[in-house]
Amino acid sequence: MNPKPDIAPPVAVSAEDVPAEKERLRRRRSRSIALAVILASLVILFYVITILKLSAATPLVT
Repeated sequence: MNPKPDIAPPVAVSAEDVPAEKERLRRRRSRSIALAVILASLVILFYVITILKLSAATPLVT
């Protein structure tokens, strides 16, 4: 017979249970939010610039 060693079965540990992993996830989330804000700001800026250029290029007919 093959004696089995006394090894505990694997325990499912979520990422939130490990402090270092928790910190890494928090940093990744804040970085993602910052990138989303920057991207949204650029979209709004390009939209405003486009509207201003189009309105300046269109002559006012009275």
